[in-house]
Amino acid sequence: MFKRSFTPGTIRHWINDLRRHRANSMQIDGLLMLVCSLAVFAGSGALTYLVCLAMVYRTARTSGTGTSPADSAVVMGVNLKPDGSLKNDYVTRLCRAKDTDAREIWVLGGVTSTKVPGSEARAGRAWLIDNAVPAQRIRVEESSRHTLENLSRLRDQAEADSRFALISNRYHLARVGAMAAGLGMDHTLCAAENEAGIPVRDSPKALAEAFFLHWYFTGKAIAHLLGHKGMLARIS
Repeated sequence: MFKRSFTPGTIRHWINDLRRHRANSMQIDGLLMLVCSLAVFAGSGALTYLVCLAMVYRTARTSGTGTSPADSAVVMGVNLKPDGSLKNDYVTRLCRAKDTDAREIWVLGGVTSTKVPGSEARAGRAWLIDNAVPAQRIRVEESSRHTLENLSRLRDQAEADSRFALISNRYHLARVGAMAAGLGMDHTLCAAENEAGIPVRDSPKALAEAFFLHWYFTGKAIAHLLGHKGMLARIS
């Protein structure tokens, strides 16, 4: 009679297979929702996209820059340069966090490229410490790969009654806010830049953010329509 042996190597193999299956499933879901988003875009004559673009600009114009001592300040990560150094947008976010009066600072962002040494969160933490922020005040979440994962894992790791001040560049705030609301997070949006609105130089980023926001809203609507438990679990 065949007898299966439960060795540590076998268990690790099963775990890796499960992780690959879940990752593939998430990639397939994401690609399907991208196709659906493009179909909605075309079917509406780009009207739905323009609504998202207006939301990006309205949020950028109306978001404040303050936090309260009861908040957990949250710095959304930015892809690092190939040498591991920080991009200007990331530094702008970290500067806002450094000056905040929030009780703690969360820095988010995992390893998004095999060519970059270390995670976004660790690089951000190092910058804050180098700029006189006490290490004990900083917490990191570095296992996520994109904005939705950033927020979902933050919610799971933080205290249940936490209120979050989500810090990002103004062009990014609409998507951050929509995803945080979808996850049921008690939050406020905190702009990294002092000036309201989106400068002309960031217009391409705003256009891209509207596309990602459109993709997110399309996926969310379809997940609810189909009652897709896997997708709903990731966005709520």
